[in-house]
Amino acid sequence: MAPLVSVIINTYNYGCFVEEAINSVLAQDFPAEQREILVIDDGSTDDTAERVKKYGSGVRYFYKENGDQCSAVAFGVLQAKGDLIALLDGDDVWLPNKLSTVAREFANNPRVVMIYHKYVYWDCRDGSTWEPDYFAEISGDVLSDDRKLILYNAAPTSSLVIRHDTFERLSRIPLDRPFMYDSFLISAAPFLGPIACIPSVLVKNRVHGHNRWAAEQAGPSRATLQRRVARRTAAIEIIRNWTRENAPKSSGRHSRMLLRKWQLVLDNEKFQLEPPGRFRQFVYLYQNAMLEAPIISRGELAYRWMHAFAVLVFGKHAHYLEGIRTRVRKWRQRFQTLPVTGDQSSESTGNLR
Repeated sequence: MAPLVSVIINTYNYGCFVEEAINSVLAQDFPAEQREILVIDDGSTDDTAERVKKYGSGVRYFYKENGDQCSAVAFGVLQAKGDLIALLDGDDVWLPNKLSTVAREFANNPRVVMIYHKYVYWDCRDGSTWEPDYFAEISGDVLSDDRKLILYNAAPTSSLVIRHDTFERLSRIPLDRPFMYDSFLISAAPFLGPIACIPSVLVKNRVHGHNRWAAEQAGPSRATLQRRVARRTAAIEIIRNWTRENAPKSSGRHSRMLLRKWQLVLDNEKFQLEPPGRFRQFVYLYQNAMLEAPIISRGELAYRWMHAFAVLVFGKHAHYLEGIRTRVRKWRQRFQTLPVTGDQSSESTGNLR
């Protein structure tokens, strides 16, 4: 009998963490006979092999030459036997109810091609945890609603579970260079069918000071930002090519919207490395306002346009506009909370409206 879930743990020189990752899978409240564990060692030079082999036949271990995360996962999918592919980075850990929760969601929604869920960052050096700055709970047909597509955001590898047959349709990409593989997966999946979000934390993404992606709680270092820019640039190109060749012809507008969103994220990261000139910042602010127009009020949209043009005209002094806006808001709040008495109450309330 084929397993229901294939757990693919990709790892590279994470020997000191990989046992915790494996143990978090073994500790799942999910029938052992319905899952298999595959560890794909992407060319480690540490003691990863010795640590994994201690688990015997309970874990299938594969070693390959180093080729980055995307090639490791793709290799694992070729070996997997399950109907569902659950991804786990070698330095992360799942919570015990991860697989049972995800499997139940797939059973309840047979059309869903991918599930993602909430996560927390976990600094293993001091035990602190924190949630990401932004997480969107988006389910259903993402392409049917511009608001969903705009709000839909990235989830890391260890939060993704994808149907095996869907993965096969996602495998037509180059694997010869590093890129943000999880960003590609979450971007491409909605073009293949509905997705589902589980609004529960089911994984802890470890922060240990040597992550290739996850930032410290205080914010990303310059080296991390440089890696992000290089990998995101490659991912955008791959997403563009994949959607051109594989997405339905009717979804061209959604492909452009998705790519515009990722390009704005990339621009923001580039700005953190090198502040932009006033024209480049104006273009960024204007395009961001236009992209988010369906999810913000008309007043907010008008303010963003005003702010963009203020940056173009006044440059770095445009920040005074935000100060004025803040003072006006405080003044309005104080005015609206002034006490009213007697016969003036109805007239005053009417004026405030």
